[in-house]
Amino acid sequence: MSSFIFKENDIFTFNEFVALEEAISPKYVSFGLNDETNDKQIHLMSNKSLITFFKDVQLSLIIAVIIHQNGTVGFGQSEIQHDFIKNMDSFSDKRTGAGQALKVFSNVMYVLGEMIKVNNINLIKFDGADEKLSKMYNKLMKNKFFIQVMKNFGFNYMGYILSEYTFKKEK
Repeated sequence: MSSFIFKENDIFTFNEFVALEEAISPKYVSFGLNDETNDKQIHLMSNKSLITFFKDVQLSLIIAVIIHQNGTVGFGQSEIQHDFIKNMDSFSDKRTGAGQALKVFSNVMYVLGEMIKVNNINLIKFDGADEKLSKMYNKLMKNKFFIQVMKNFGFNYMGYILSEYTFKKEK
């Protein structure tokens, strides 16, 4: 027997719902700029982007928040295991080989929360790097549980504005 959960005329199976909830919940992962990605350091790059790194199985991941212009959150992956800042051109936003995309996203959410705690970020935006990610974001960003996580970070959902899911810091 399958269970179904309805959301805005979409039907989620129970397994899809559990996977979605797993992605929404920030999951601890060590992060940082050192080779072990555990020093909790965040780098301000060119006075406009905050970046840090974390690892997942064989891949290293970068998370960036472009703060100077618009607060867009981006993340990419690479097989590089050291000297991350020197090898930033090896990171790609192509989702090949990640395998556990929802688990990775829950780690991204944890690191994003940590970045928000120590930096003055007023706007957070998400957009899909490809069609598959855009479809996932379409379901994820309007989900009440995801909106609550962002509220816990101190951000309110403003809507889908100029092709980006936008969250603004509460005053």
